[in-house]
Amino acid sequence: MGEPTPYPLPPNGTGPSEIATVTGLNLDGDFTVLLGGLLPMDNWDRVSWNQSNLERPLCSILSQSGNRWIEVSADPITSEIILSFFNNGLITDRTQLFDTFFTPGSPVLLALRYEAASNLITLRASACGATIAVATLDTFEFDGPVTAVRFGPGRGTRVTPLDWFGGLADGRAWSNSEIDTSLKSLAFLTPPP
Repeated sequence: MGEPTPYPLPPNGTGPSEIATVTGLNLDGDFTVLLGGLLPMDNWDRVSWNQSNLERPLCSILSQSGNRWIEVSADPITSEIILSFFNNGLITDRTQLFDTFFTPGSPVLLALRYEAASNLITLRASACGATIAVATLDTFEFDGPVTAVRFGPGRGTRVTPLDWFGGLADGRAWSNSEIDTSLKSLAFLTPPP
């Protein structure tokens, strides 16, 4: 129980990738991405003490080249949501949100904001109905526009252990109050008219 699927392809190695990916984005410069998901009832949680490979990749935001990406993952044992920036497959910057409680059936709400002028990435997140927590990274710039959100690690090696149910991508850096209001009301899940 609790181990994510170790491959993104069917066991025979052929066929389309099983990793859900939203493509066709063209976020050049500032952007904000908001995502809402649910920890499945039959998946990992805070009591997964005997499991190996505890970091669970939730989602990644990829540049057009695929060489640079932001990755958000969770560790149920240390109660962390982890924000990492990758450059050519290597972690260049990393920070954590501590004291995040994971319970099967609970919501996980994420907002990632990128400010191009300062290369500042801000993660605002809430799990299991908790208060919105904040982490920031001052990191490298993207090598071209952001074109995809992958629901798994940036490398595309595993599927996400969450059931994602919606999101929004915008080509501007939202204010903290705009993000928090949208996360609390779930307004970002409402389709545009």
